[in-house]
Amino acid sequence: MHIREIRTLDQTQIVLELPQEWKGKRVEIIVLPLEEKSEGLREWPKGFFTEVLGSLPDFADRAPQGELEERSSL
Repeated sequence: MHIREIRTLDQTQIVLELPQEWKGKRVEIIVLPLEEKSEGLREWPKGFFTEVLGSLPDFADRAPQGELEERSSL
């Protein structure tokens, strides 16, 4: 279980209510400022498809893999 919240702060202190079963456990608390656009991508960036089109190299053909062996049923 984890808790993730995105808040707009109007003060310099944060109060978190945590599950009772977390009492006495070690936890990691990270507070990071979000950029305005990091809340979610609503559309593809301009030029995205023309930039990535053809970005993978042409891979060589796969070598022959041999024949599949017959196995007797159990």
